Amino acid sequence: MKRKPIALVLAAGKGTRFKSNLIKILHPLLGKPMVSHVLEMLRSLGIEDVLVVVGYQKERVIEALQEEGVQFVVQAEQLGTAHAVLAARDKLASFLDRDLLIINGDLPILRAESLQPLIETHFQAGNAL
Repeated sequence: MKRKPIALVLAAGKGTRFKSNLIKILHPLLGKPMVSHVLEMLRSLGIEDVLVVVGYQKERVIEALQEEGVQFVVQAEQLGTAHAVLAARDKLASFLDRDLLIINGDLPILRAESLQPLIETHFQAGNAL
């Protein structure tokens, strides 16, 4: 991958349909939080700059991910996906020359092999990611 995208991981929601006191993205899967699998997949794609949008149970999420080498953006009110991206605009301003991949933090089974062709297709067509 020639172009170096950054990733914005959406991890601020309550996950109310999940019916748990623990935020969904922190539920363990194969010994680590669900969102950690997403971060690992992004790293395997060569995406090193990652912003994580936190909101609900933000302290727990930040504590769980403090060793992951990510930056955090706080979404004070959880008003949806577009609002989560809007909450990150100040941090994103320093990456205006980069492509942006927006991904949900609750996709632990998404594999790099599935996402790589999508990214490459966009790049080959000269599209923004």
